[in-house]
Amino acid sequence: MAKQTTKKNGSTINLVMLRKLKALKRLCASGVDTGEKLQQMTAKDVVELFPEAMNDDVRMMLDIQFYDKAGTLFSYLCTQ
Repeated sequence: MAKQTTKKNGSTINLVMLRKLKALKRLCASGVDTGEKLQQMTAKDVVELFPEAMNDDVRMMLDIQFYDKAGTLFSYLCTQ
């Protein structure tokens, strides 16, 4: 995934980081607020829970699930 940045209020914001945070926000807003709940979700659950989500959004949520299970979620979230 290529680095994309944008300027806002004089600071650089990484668009990849924004997408990761958006995916986390959507998961939390839907009640997925623990690692256990996250691990119980299947790809089908993600698609059903977020029918309006784009493929990249679903992929990001599944990546979050994968890295959480591997115990490296924080590293994944900080990687741009």
